[in-house]
Amino acid sequence: MNNSLNWKLVWIATIAIAVQSLFAVGLVSTHQPLLALEGDAPNYLDTAQNFLNKGVWSASPQENPKPDNFRTPVYPLFLIPFLYFKIPFGYISLIQSLLMALIAALTFYFGRTIVSERAAFFAGLIIAVEPYLASTYISKVMMTEVFATLFLFGAFWNFIRYIQTQHWCCLEWASGLLALAALTKPQFFFFFIMIPFVMWCAGELRAWKKMFSALAVFGIVLSPWLYYNFAVLKVPQFSSITLPAVFDSAYRVRDWQSGGADPKYHGHYVELGKKIIGVETAAELYEPHNAKRLAEIGFEEVKAHPIAFAWYQFIHIPRLFYHEVNVEAVVKDFGLAHNPGPGEVDINIIKAVARGQISEALQMIKKYPLWILSLGLKMLALLIALLAFGYLGIKKLFNNAWDMPVLFIISFIALYAVLASPVGQHRYRVPIEPWLYLFAFESVRLLWHRFKKKTPLTV
Repeated sequence: MNNSLNWKLVWIATIAIAVQSLFAVGLVSTHQPLLALEGDAPNYLDTAQNFLNKGVWSASPQENPKPDNFRTPVYPLFLIPFLYFKIPFGYISLIQSLLMALIAALTFYFGRTIVSERAAFFAGLIIAVEPYLASTYISKVMMTEVFATLFLFGAFWNFIRYIQTQHWCCLEWASGLLALAALTKPQFFFFFIMIPFVMWCAGELRAWKKMFSALAVFGIVLSPWLYYNFAVLKVPQFSSITLPAVFDSAYRVRDWQSGGADPKYHGHYVELGKKIIGVETAAELYEPHNAKRLAEIGFEEVKAHPIAFAWYQFIHIPRLFYHEVNVEAVVKDFGLAHNPGPGEVDINIIKAVARGQISEALQMIKKYPLWILSLGLKMLALLIALLAFGYLGIKKLFNNAWDMPVLFIISFIALYAVLASPVGQHRYRVPIEPWLYLFAFESVRLLWHRFKKKTPLTV
């Protein structure tokens, strides 16, 4: 490794740690905990506590929890040593912060093998300093995103190496790491279907032994969890979290169709589900039989309105690439006083302009000026996504050849975006964010060289 590469790695890691430390100081100075129990975090903690203290795998906060498959095992198992040895939770934040710094460094180190070193360096820097990745929302919340990002990064890197070299061991490592990503975030379970596709990208679609071996590795890593689901719970599910998601999506569509006027569909899906099923806690919705009932209700709504459902899912795909790209993360971490306004004011401004309600849009801007910055950031985030997806075509246009590793990753991200719709929260984007920056910056570099009438540099 040359000195220049060494220094760039050191700079990225140092900046990442410095930014993480800055947000930690912001939390402490505003009397906030170093590790927050927000969003889904209590579920992971309850799962770890129930397994440690009662021998039951359950996310329920009740005294006598029933077994469930709501939370997949990697993250709760990570929490158990902290509970058993009574290690302060602040150390979880420290570990996750260091892992985010590692991810920033890996973005540069591995990224430079598929894009230019300059583009990879800027991508690594963005991962190091991007406020959302460095703030409370990721490293300093008891959430799975850091581990999922690391596992997915390793899987992508090994898939890339397999496409480039056709080495069997790279395919096996990639399949195993993809399985670990699935055991961290169950959405990635469905991506075993990409294994034949990556073999096609490598020109080895008919290498049946390799394909079955890779699928076998994927299954072996998952086997303890699959045994628990099929033999213990006796349910054909990987995780019950995917079933209420169908109910959530269906009821979002119906609420959208009614303009929020029908109380049957209006409200958060958890509260609606609790009323329908007749339970007291959100975790009970994810008990296998309750989750199945919610999914059946959701599928009935989808079957009754398939076109509306498909259209709603489609128009909300971009949400994955811009949601929560605003100043809220920084403001929260440092306890700054401001008036954010109701809901997503920046999106409402765009909707008002699209409807021709210019005066209404101007009134919102005047009342909530902070959202102008937020709107600009969202437009920038969407531009980055467009440049990332466009990189495949730009590379083909300039170099007259398809870049098969990029084709695989872009296809993976596109499928992920479809599955993440319509929720598309920012934390869902975190596992794919390094690749968006890598491809977007390389697109800019290639376009700039073409604009300057220079021959594009090849990687």
